[in-house]
Amino acid sequence: MEKKKSRSVASTGKIKMKKKFAKQGKVKKENKSAKKSTSGIKKKKDKTFEEKSEKFVKMDFEEMVAAEGDDNEEEIEAKELKEAKREKGDKLEKGKKRKAEDSDKPDLLQMSKKQRKDVRKQVKTNYELSQKTKKMWEVLRQEKCSKEKRKEILDELKELVKGKVLELVYAHDSVRVVQCCLKFGDGSLRTDMFNEVKDHILNMSKCKYAKFFVKQMLRYGTKEQRNHIMIAFHGSVCKMVRHKEASEVIEMAYNNHANLKQRLKLLEEFYGPSFAVFKKEGIESLDDIIKAEPEKKRQITEFMANILTSMIDKTVIKHTLIHKVLYDFFLHARPQLRSDMIESIREVVVQILHTHDGARVAMQCIWHGTAKDRKVIMKSFKTYVSKICREEYGHWVMLALFDSVDDTKLLAKIILTEMMKCLSDICEDQYGRKVLLYILCHRHQQHFHPHTIELLKKGDGNAHSKKDANTRKQELIESVSKPLLEHVKNFARQLVRNKQTCLLVTAIYQNTIGDKKPLMEAICGLASDDLVAVPRDSKDALNKVIGHD
Repeated sequence: MEKKKSRSVASTGKIKMKKKFAKQGKVKKENKSAKKSTSGIKKKKDKTFEEKSEKFVKMDFEEMVAAEGDDNEEEIEAKELKEAKREKGDKLEKGKKRKAEDSDKPDLLQMSKKQRKDVRKQVKTNYELSQKTKKMWEVLRQEKCSKEKRKEILDELKELVKGKVLELVYAHDSVRVVQCCLKFGDGSLRTDMFNEVKDHILNMSKCKYAKFFVKQMLRYGTKEQRNHIMIAFHGSVCKMVRHKEASEVIEMAYNNHANLKQRLKLLEEFYGPSFAVFKKEGIESLDDIIKAEPEKKRQITEFMANILTSMIDKTVIKHTLIHKVLYDFFLHARPQLRSDMIESIREVVVQILHTHDGARVAMQCIWHGTAKDRKVIMKSFKTYVSKICREEYGHWVMLALFDSVDDTKLLAKIILTEMMKCLSDICEDQYGRKVLLYILCHRHQQHFHPHTIELLKKGDGNAHSKKDANTRKQELIESVSKPLLEHVKNFARQLVRNKQTCLLVTAIYQNTIGDKKPLMEAICGLASDDLVAVPRDSKDALNKVIGHD
């Protein structure tokens, strides 16, 4: 029975294999009729198939199974060959297409640099429009262009750029055309251009070229348009201030075009995330916010410290907006937080003292800084001492140094020595003279405004100045007496004839220490000069009487 079963299994296996090969034969024949191009290959496969089918009839079941596995391997190999040929054909076709495309492209190697530049420009969108508008711009921007001609060109430009302003402002050349339209155009032209791009103000402010459109709108736009730009900045001021391009736009908006209310809204974003989102009415400064919610003072100052610390090493530290935030921070921060900030910014104080708020920040750093902080600040002033003395706000910082630094020898070595080398420039300047008069006369009301005196009194009694004020003043006078007396002796004629410098000469004579005889001889020698007759109608005669000569 077992033998009969095995025979029946073998016979059924043979029948199945025969049916399978018969089906495969039909498929092969159909493929042969469908593809005549590969007829030679298929004939060979048909012959091999017939030979194998004859062998399978004579084989046992086990041999058939083994042969079937070999057939599958051959089929796989045939498929792989077929795919390889197809890929090869595709590559050949692609190569032909590429050659055809390359033949249409210009040969850049055979071109000059200018020609290659023109080819690259032609690839860009709005190339023809850009070229046409630039030619018109060349005529429009000239001063000799008449009003009629300018109006005619502006009307034509208005039609050309309509609907394409946003694309044009992002290119370095076409944005100049748009700027010129804003400058010379009327209100309707500016309004049409602004309406096209008003939803993209924030992104344009961050672009190297599009930012000039925003600047021009701040300069020439209406009150409503400026207000729209200010509102577009809300919620992004801190990020924009850190951005190289956007920081210029924010600085211009804050410094030149924002009113008090708009300035406060820009500053509020440095006080915390909630102030960036929720704008409160009736608040005019950080003092008002802290008075209304004193429990938030610590939170606000810590947030300000984190924001400001991230900006110290960047060029944005020079902007007046940052100086105002720094000054507000120093007024309300607790001593430890203030000391940490002084340590962070002491090397960049020289970069911020040229503004009203920046000079006050520098004074706070000197008053509340340690001896080491003051030394670092003074060293950063090297080569800039004369310039600082002659600045409207910078000279306040020099006065604060004279009031606070106990190490007068170090102060004389770094600051006073450099001042004495530039005495001529300092004496001729109104702020430079105040620096010299402060050393000689301190806070005398004859030479200093009460507002300046009140400002300097805020630094009195600070924790890091131990030396007696009179002792410090006397030591400073000793350091400058000899160079000042020598300077007056050498330039007596110029100093005495000028009404302002004559007051300085008087202060030098009254307060310096040393031999004053040469100074008096130089001044008395002027009295022995021969009088020169001057015509009555001459302006020089009037200037000599008034004392302006």
